Amino acid sequence: MKKVILYLLFTAISAGIMASEITQFSASEPSGAGPSKRLVKGGIPLPEAKYTVTDKFEITGPDGKVIPAEFTVLNKWLDGSVKWVLAEFADTFAAGEKKIYKLAENQEKQVQDNSGADFARLFELTIKGKEQDFAREGEQISRVADSAVKKSWIVTGKFAGIKDKTEKADYCVRVDSYAGVPALYVRATITSDCEAEYMDIAGIVFSVNGMSGNRKLYTEKTEIMEDALGDTPVLKSAKLFTQTALKGWAAVSGDSGTIILACEDFAELAPVAFSASKNGFACELYAGDEPYKMKRGSATTHHLRLIVSEAKDPEALRREGTAALKNIMPICPPEWYVSSKAFGMTVKADKEKYPKYEAMIESNFKYVSGYRQKLNEYGIKDYGDYNHNKHWGNLHYDLPWVMFEQFARSGDLRFFDWGVSAARHLIDVDHIWRHPNPDMIGGVYVEGIDHNSAKGTYVGFAKNHGAYFYYYLTGDERALEAGNATGNYAIRWTRDPESLIGNEERVIGYGLLCLVQSYKATGEIKYLKRARFVIDVLKKWQDPATGAWACDPQKAGDPRPKSPTNGCVFMLGSVFEAMIDYYELTKEADVKEMIIKGNEYLLSTLWKDGPELFSINLLVVHAPAWVYAETGDKKFIDAALKAYDIALERAEWAGGKMLAQHWRCGPRFLYIIEKHPELFTEGRF
Repeated sequence: MKKVILYLLFTAISAGIMASEITQFSASEPSGAGPSKRLVKGGIPLPEAKYTVTDKFEITGPDGKVIPAEFTVLNKWLDGSVKWVLAEFADTFAAGEKKIYKLAENQEKQVQDNSGADFARLFELTIKGKEQDFAREGEQISRVADSAVKKSWIVTGKFAGIKDKTEKADYCVRVDSYAGVPALYVRATITSDCEAEYMDIAGIVFSVNGMSGNRKLYTEKTEIMEDALGDTPVLKSAKLFTQTALKGWAAVSGDSGTIILACEDFAELAPVAFSASKNGFACELYAGDEPYKMKRGSATTHHLRLIVSEAKDPEALRREGTAALKNIMPICPPEWYVSSKAFGMTVKADKEKYPKYEAMIESNFKYVSGYRQKLNEYGIKDYGDYNHNKHWGNLHYDLPWVMFEQFARSGDLRFFDWGVSAARHLIDVDHIWRHPNPDMIGGVYVEGIDHNSAKGTYVGFAKNHGAYFYYYLTGDERALEAGNATGNYAIRWTRDPESLIGNEERVIGYGLLCLVQSYKATGEIKYLKRARFVIDVLKKWQDPATGAWACDPQKAGDPRPKSPTNGCVFMLGSVFEAMIDYYELTKEADVKEMIIKGNEYLLSTLWKDGPELFSINLLVVHAPAWVYAETGDKKFIDAALKAYDIALERAEWAGGKMLAQHWRCGPRFLYIIEKHPELFTEGRF
């Protein structure tokens, strides 16, 4: 226990003068527990061409004093200036307290490191098979951060079946510690690398070792046991999403001190359990009565906190355990998120200016939230996804991204929390990390029952926009890895132009979107070059006379009869979105001409008036509005306004897939409206 305390208690000193304020942000203690020393961690966007380095940044608290902080560049604008910076610092919060901070640029800054003991190994990660045990192989420990504010380690290795060597998995445990915060922040990931389609996992256990003497185990409700020797029965989370479910923390108080172990999304990722062991205690990250069938290439990730506490009183432990369950993140004003341009073409949420659109957002969110509870969309495999037509939707149209954008527009943490659950589901359950066919890696499994489909994967369902923004907002580098892997997947799956022409429009649309997002995230020219290759495919496919990209439904596996005008309106929306994103990066004249011609085709051939306009939703409405902004041709905005009205009429009930369609490009449309005051009519939007 002494090693733990020495490790956690290290300090940093920071001083600065001549600071120039960049922006303000808030941070709130969400659990109602305190006072306590807490970590504040999150991404802050910065406008283009303003800041090139982070070593002069500083954070000042409400009292005007500089707070020691760690800054990491997450993303850059194409001119090399900082676009997203991760800020990490510690502060003391009273229960429910909200504080206002300032991010500033300091002209002179010094940091003194006064760190403590080296890393002490406290924990062990194990998995159990249905009919066999697993051995750990090739374990390595590496230090990846070592500063006055933050120290981090990564532990990697492999699990191999003792009897059946074809059942195997990789594991990665990241541990972060911060100056002045008596806690270790742990992210434990297991990735299946089995040769069969599934491997059976009977249990995943994160155990904390080093406790001795008489011990007591607590949860948020009561003292559970007192036992100097043996194990205790497993304490499982109760029925999903009920008031009787255990909260996600437990504490062991022994002769040598107290350790609190907190597990994020404990009830939501159930069945999860706490149990005592002979020299410590454990969180069983999967504790089901039946084995978890882990799909080849998928992963499971758990976010935990290890807190060294002097408290032994149950109420004090309850306060500390509850506080550990929620992260505190810096929240900028919506005006800052929007004006920074880091979220692209978007507008601030405004119920007075856009009453119909904001009412739709609230209605959609209530609908999908209600269905999460009604359909019990929880568990290690399902939490974060949505049910669509009796099978899992696999986050069609990038639910994480649209949730993060709504958070930025409004500052409402409901959207952020849902975006986090959706992004983690995308990265773990839908994303393919390992596969014997290298072309599959980085793709996502196509929607289906039990997240499985005969189609396997194809680029029309690929998505990385939300994964990247989860990285930008939280600093979780696994999301960056997933986004880049999907960009590489898109490169591989767009290499054959003949496989793209005549297929579903979203195949080429989402392939191009992934490439553009990967270029924005990394600046690597390979993504931009392949994006131009895809543009050339679109150019070859487009009818020069009509502007049409006619889909061949038989080639796409659709039983409908072949038709030269069988373009799918909402799928064309993804093509236009991708092409506009590409054009805004490159300003290539031929791309603009293609977008205008494509919208001519959209209006002349596919557009219909009245309720039968069933394929129109906000996924496509922004495109003719954008053409109006570029050309001034009124027919485009007239059509866009009519389609906007129809889309809103049928959008109130929208579940996961339709929600993402209506949210994805709606803010783009309103952005264009806002830039053209002549289009604005009070109460219309």
